[in-house]
Amino acid sequence: MQSRGLCEPTHVELLQDQTHVMLHEYCAQRQSHHKGRFGKLLLTLPAVQSITRRGLEELLFRQTVGDVAIDRLLGDLAKATHP
Repeated sequence: MQSRGLCEPTHVELLQDQTHVMLHEYCAQRQSHHKGRFGKLLLTLPAVQSITRRGLEELLFRQTVGDVAIDRLLGDLAKATHP
């Protein structure tokens, strides 16, 4: 999956691969009685990836921080913690 403005796609792909391996190991260790669990989780990824940034902001942050774009909020937090 390509994203506009992504500076290091190879590094991101490596991290995605590592995440999949870790998820598989977790499912094998913790969910051994559900043999198809890992596959089912992988099948949900397209739906998760289709969530827009604005939708995610709405779902997770609006009640807490109000109608503020999350990228602006994170930028302000970074500036406040690293003057």
